[in-house]
Amino acid sequence: MGVVQIFDQVTVERFDAEKIVVLQVEDLSDELKLEIKRCLSDICHGAQNVSDGLKVFSYKNTVKEFVHRINGKPEKHKKGYIGELLTHILLLKVMDQCKRSSVLFNLEERSFKKGFDLVLFNKNKKEVWYVEVKSGSSGDGSVSQKVKSLINSAEKDIREKLSDSKSNAWLNAINHANVSIDEVDIRKEVKKIISECTSDDDEGIETESFNVVLSSVAYKNLLEKFSGQDLFEKSVNLSSDVFFADFLIVSIRKETYEKVISFLESEGGV
Repeated sequence: MGVVQIFDQVTVERFDAEKIVVLQVEDLSDELKLEIKRCLSDICHGAQNVSDGLKVFSYKNTVKEFVHRINGKPEKHKKGYIGELLTHILLLKVMDQCKRSSVLFNLEERSFKKGFDLVLFNKNKKEVWYVEVKSGSSGDGSVSQKVKSLINSAEKDIREKLSDSKSNAWLNAINHANVSIDEVDIRKEVKKIISECTSDDDEGIETESFNVVLSSVAYKNLLEKFSGQDLFEKSVNLSSDVFFADFLIVSIRKETYEKVISFLESEGGV
């Protein structure tokens, strides 16, 4: 398939029967900025909320709230927040048969959201996909080492979340579906699928294997070469793991996260 451009200055390349996806953001182009503006309210608040047309869910108020939530936070948290935003935007260009079933913002408070980083619903296959995002800079190590480390960390965390059938993450995911999906029938279907992953003291879970996306966002000079072939071993291991019904490994590369924050600050008048 080779390298495909999905936005100006943003390319995607697929490997290993499309189980591995490498996205490279060469610059924050005007086209990508427009996509951020188009999607930000849906990403942060949910399509169902936005469809109500309330001022609190407008783009201008959303971008101000986004900046407010990251201002004063440690660099690690800023990298993570921007990494999740980029994943929300770019992943749906790769998995274009899916729609968001969760939002970026914590629904209860301004702290970082607990539970699943992102939940997607495949409309054609009637499947729920759980996404774990890990972001960071590679420092003195190679970008390949950093991406592998982030993917390993994402696998560890998503496995722990999915293994706990009594975790509050499931109820949180159901609540997120309520505000994310504006089609009633699809919303009911997603909530039903998620509810089958929970259990109480009287009955076990109905779902024992899951569809997952492991996403890494590595901030590193793009002149350093990286190939999806570096993740083949991880793909082989996941393929033989019955815990994962299906999987996708995603590597997003961008030199910095500061440009995204600067753009959002300028949009919010900060």
